[in-house]
Amino acid sequence: MTTDTSTRIALPGGEMLAWSDLTGRRLPGGGPLAALAARVTPAGARVLLAGPHDPELVDRLAHADVTCLLRSWPDGSALAEDRPARVVVGGPGGLPADETFDVVIAAAGLDAVESVEGTPVGWDGLLRRLAAVLAPVGGLLLRLDNPVGLTRMVDTAPWYAGRDDADWAIGGALDAGRPANLEQARERLAGAGLRPGGCFAAYPEPAAPTALVDAGALAARPGSGLLDAVLHGACAPGHGDRPVLQDPARLAVDALHAGLGAALAPGWLVLAHRAASA
Repeated sequence: MTTDTSTRIALPGGEMLAWSDLTGRRLPGGGPLAALAARVTPAGARVLLAGPHDPELVDRLAHADVTCLLRSWPDGSALAEDRPARVVVGGPGGLPADETFDVVIAAAGLDAVESVEGTPVGWDGLLRRLAAVLAPVGGLLLRLDNPVGLTRMVDTAPWYAGRDDADWAIGGALDAGRPANLEQARERLAGAGLRPGGCFAAYPEPAAPTALVDAGALAARPGSGLLDAVLHGACAPGHGDRPVLQDPARLAVDALHAGLGAALAPGWLVLAHRAASA
């Protein structure tokens, strides 16, 4: 491993030099995701941010000891210049073999952790590596995109039409390596030695949710006026200037009243813990 002393970045190998994952929408203060990450992170905890995250989320974790694992050299360089967090640029091979973390946050999903400059390990391999660096009773916050979620259902463009760096990944059922629903995700987590816990449905899009709603509440209270208002308010802005097949706010409310508010969420954030005896 080498270290760029001018920018305080560790370079274990596998860095992607002409690539950026931070091209999407950002929310003020990091949005609800940053608030959730801060909530699940105790003061003084050792935190691993695996994959690209809004830099403002790093700011919300000022009470913790943060290490950022990125694959993009431009993203890592920019983060190291502006934030005091330790930055490691490379694929999953950059994970320290002799270090554990109290909290691991992969709120950009696992696809954005793996570098094309290294040997691919796949979704399950990445999950096992993140689970391996969790301290006993440590927690993992993991994002999962829903291949049949509301955002995908109303989008007029197919998944392969995007040309940003972050779009170069096979999504949905075409990638047999990823879990396709929450039940499969919980099975994969259990197989990696983790105990699945809380789950939050992310609306209106998994990459920049403005509302995180307990998935159990969506299933248990399909007629709730409060949840109706939350989902409608999150989805009412639509997709900006992008055309949609139908009104996402109406579809979200209809899904809620049909008991499908969690099943058709654009994405989920799942919290899991490593058992004390693992």
